[in-house]
Amino acid sequence: MKSIVLSFIIFLLERATSLLLALKKPKIVAVTGSVGKTSTKLAIAHVLSGKYSVLVHKGSYNTEIGVPLSLFEMEAPSLIWNPLAWVWIFLRIAWKLITPYPYQIVVQEIGADKPGDIERILRYIAPEIGVVTAVHPVHTELFGSLENIFKEKSLVALKSKRAVINGDDALLRERLLPHLTIPVATYGIEKDASWKSSGVERSKTGELTMVFGDIAAETHIVARHGLYALLAAGAVGEIFGIEKREIYKQLSAVHPAPGRMRVLEGKNGSTLLDDSYNASPGAVVRALETLREFSGTRKIAILGSMNELGGIMKEGHERAGDAVAQGGVDLLVTIGENANAYLVASAIRGGLLAESCVKTSSPAEAGRYVARILRQGDVV
Repeated sequence: MKSIVLSFIIFLLERATSLLLALKKPKIVAVTGSVGKTSTKLAIAHVLSGKYSVLVHKGSYNTEIGVPLSLFEMEAPSLIWNPLAWVWIFLRIAWKLITPYPYQIVVQEIGADKPGDIERILRYIAPEIGVVTAVHPVHTELFGSLENIFKEKSLVALKSKRAVINGDDALLRERLLPHLTIPVATYGIEKDASWKSSGVERSKTGELTMVFGDIAAETHIVARHGLYALLAAGAVGEIFGIEKREIYKQLSAVHPAPGRMRVLEGKNGSTLLDDSYNASPGAVVRALETLREFSGTRKIAILGSMNELGGIMKEGHERAGDAVAQGGVDLLVTIGENANAYLVASAIRGGLLAESCVKTSSPAEAGRYVARILRQGDVV
């Protein structure tokens, strides 16, 4: 019964969103990818907001329910099965349909947990620009393979009027770009791209500066992979006619979203690199690369088990353990069954001392342990 009710709610939301877009005609910038969706979305919105009225949801409202609610500037009810809450939501939706829509551009994140999710959303959203950030093995438990993830994410570019693609992602560069017949802009750090800085420098506080010719764009980003969001935002801004100098200025004011490689002040003069929002093997590897680049008296990595990896669960945790063993980690603290087993074993096989590994069963336990030992200059 609940599934029938939920399907009916989704149907009504889709019909209402179709009507909204037909009546108000905002331009849609759709952002998808295995990683970096929210950071990229927020960076794009920040760049565009200097010239346009832009709607963007701060959270990850990227599902078949979240996307329509985001376009109507609403939050999901705290109790999803509360009928009165949904009646109130649809009354407000009706009001928004007959009142002015104050936005010229909507920057919308689109996610997928299983095959068909993105295709369903694209039935009623026709993006002006489709941005694809990366294709990595996440949610493989339901997708089954990296190939299925690639096909799903690629739809956002294939069904848009223009595309902005991460040219450093091998799958996107080799398998998607050659098949796009629409105008395409690329961005990247390693490969040639429409949007690429000529150099990257790190300040004493760890923040990165991108060099574009004779212009240095200082950022609040500390992870090199975090620069992808800024470069994608630059590419989208240029498509919308914003001058490059203004784009650089806007990029310098972008801050990382909470839980996405954000620098926090830790206990006893330590520094915390908070990348706790979500994780995939690739994201953990990049986070450890950032940890290695930071100067500190001691480097501590707190790594939890990664979910929804399906058939690559063991391999994914071993990949993270291999990255730990490459150096730069003085103490490894793991959380949960899979991290405690496979990640730790891989790190020890790679050369990390067994006495430098601490296994815990919960984030609270790990936090209490590390809090007791933190000292001046530690980077976590």
